[in-house]
Amino acid sequence: MYSIVIRNPTFDRGVPIAYLITNYQSAESLKQWFIILKAIGVNPVKITIDCDLSEANAIVAIYSESTVIQYCSWHVARAWMVARSLFLDMRDLMWEEEEDQFGLRLQEFKEKWATQSVFLAYFTQQWLDNDRYKRWVRAFQPDMYRYMETNSYIGNILC
Repeated sequence: MYSIVIRNPTFDRGVPIAYLITNYQSAESLKQWFIILKAIGVNPVKITIDCDLSEANAIVAIYSESTVIQYCSWHVARAWMVARSLFLDMRDLMWEEEEDQFGLRLQEFKEKWATQSVFLAYFTQQWLDNDRYKRWVRAFQPDMYRYMETNSYIGNILC
């Protein structure tokens, strides 16, 4: 469900003026809705959206650059918290000391982040396929984590 809410300057409150109920969260569905709204005279100066690229694309396609797009600060902060949580889970994978525990943690990680399919595809291709995890997981590189966990020693030589 999408809604258009305008700010009532007298009462400093939001007033809903239009709703879209759809099963399709695509730019095309939103474009059709914005075309109808524009035809009846709805020409917003600024729109606040959830951090959704399809929403932004639909707005730009119909209203061009005449409408300023602003991301909802709550949704931005939430996205950053999700990213932080994801990073912490990846860090835990990296520092796992037992090979069998790594396998269990990896499965839990994939289940927890299953909704992030694009990221999981990237993570699998870049960091897991062809046993690449053996290059960065502590359980498979125990000696690496004794004084050589980074390659920053070269920085000391060059400085």
